[in-house]
Amino acid sequence: MVNHQYKFRAWHKVKNYMYKNVAIGLSGKVLYSRGTPKKKGRDWYVSEECDENIIVMQFIGLKDDEDIDIWDGDILKVGAQGKLGLVYWNTESAKFGLKFLGNKKTIDFADKRSLRSITVVGNVFENPEIMGGEPLVLEYIGESDKEHEEEG
Repeated sequence: MVNHQYKFRAWHKVKNYMYKNVAIGLSGKVLYSRGTPKKKGRDWYVSEECDENIIVMQFIGLKDDEDIDIWDGDILKVGAQGKLGLVYWNTESAKFGLKFLGNKKTIDFADKRSLRSITVVGNVFENPEIMGGEPLVLEYIGESDKEHEEEG
């Protein structure tokens, strides 16, 4: 049996702040913790309603070559050539993928040959300069999203 870790973080677009150690309450509020799991007295704080200003991201279950967690929205440097790719959720196949910047090529994280060397270099929100500018809204690729692209 596989043991999955479910961890979340959230980007607040107005505050330009990344909440770590996040949970989503039943009321739809973002909960975040302060302190470390080893520290007694770790407290959970209620943030704001999950709305268009808060983007929730999930840990994908993998770590990079330096043992750093890989999250939805992270920018990875891949392979000996150091190509940059964006981690995204593929709604069509219901799994995380990697879209290479500058072209339309995407790969699946199951493709171990293409992912021999991976390093997290940042994410689309805290490190927009890596992608050439402003923070981006994550794009979720799938059939239903293609209709929205054609409308816009």
